[in-house]
Amino acid sequence: MNNSSGNQLADILIVDDTLPNLKLLSKMLTDRGYQVRAALNGARALAAIQSSPPDLILLDVVMPEMDGYELCQRLKADDHTSDIPVLFISSLSETEDKIKGFAVGGLDYITKPFQIEEVLARIETHLKLRHLQMEVRAQEEIARVLLNASSDSAILVRTDGTIITLNEPAAQELGQQTGELLNKCIWDFLPIEVAQR
Repeated sequence: MNNSSGNQLADILIVDDTLPNLKLLSKMLTDRGYQVRAALNGARALAAIQSSPPDLILLDVVMPEMDGYELCQRLKADDHTSDIPVLFISSLSETEDKIKGFAVGGLDYITKPFQIEEVLARIETHLKLRHLQMEVRAQEEIARVLLNASSDSAILVRTDGTIITLNEPAAQELGQQTGELLNKCIWDFLPIEVAQR
């Protein structure tokens, strides 16, 4: 993301095959300080995303050749693009359309005609959430480095008991491979009074 606040100057890619929609959204977002790129179809969007992943994607559903659902599925299947927030923005307003959007990995679904303030509020919310997720990942990575540097047994767990990371001495103490323990519950491997400490 392009700054610490999680919203201004974020890079947003708009994918829509209707030029007036692209112009309206681009102007609206540019006026608010966002960096905006546009793609008229799924193939162009994929090329733009591969060369420079955006912070967020506004994606129309109905497009020729590759619709928005297929593009979203491709993005979510690729480790390099799977964490980019995708917000569908479409004239399709049936419940089934929205459910399909969420099923393929979209985080939100905005129906056309849209209210500008609603679109801006949803974008800002999802950018803030992404920023927070990136901060958590960065903190977890720092914890991993520190744990792995220690020769003592060390395990980092979430409040629900899920193992985020552990070092080799801890894995050996538990009699498991490190990879086998990640995302498992600490309660499954240690007595509750030990795990609580």
